[in-house]
Amino acid sequence: MSSPNSAEQPWPVRTVARKIAEWVDRLGAVWVEGQLAQVTARAGTGTAFLTLRDPAADVSLQLTAPIMLVREGGPAVAEGNRVVVHGKPSFFLGRGTLSLRVDEIRAVGIGELLARIERLRRLLAAEGLFDQARKRRLPFLPGCIGS
Repeated sequence: MSSPNSAEQPWPVRTVARKIAEWVDRLGAVWVEGQLAQVTARAGTGTAFLTLRDPAADVSLQLTAPIMLVREGGPAVAEGNRVVVHGKPSFFLGRGTLSLRVDEIRAVGIGELLARIERLRRLLAAEGLFDQARKRRLPFLPGCIGS
């Protein structure tokens, strides 16, 4: 147990930071919805840094995620898109910062729809359905309507 805290016996910064980190570590994982305000994924690093902001209030939260999670998210993980993220709060002792360590990112609203359309487009392109060689010209006049 730590010694009593008072003006005469203050705790050092490292003790307070450690206590905060221990308290934050007891929190469970949460789902959070917001708008991506910043996405930074530098080449050569294993971690991407994102800022998730609340569109209805002046509040933001720092996110950290494996860089592959951001890359696999494709166009859904871009600045301005609304997303739902799953992660666990963590407190970094060295800088005294709170962030959410993310393990899943899902697009919502228009972002989710566009991501689904893009996945379907890639699937159809892989099957060769957009290949110019497979396309036929439409007839000038239809030969039959409603057989």
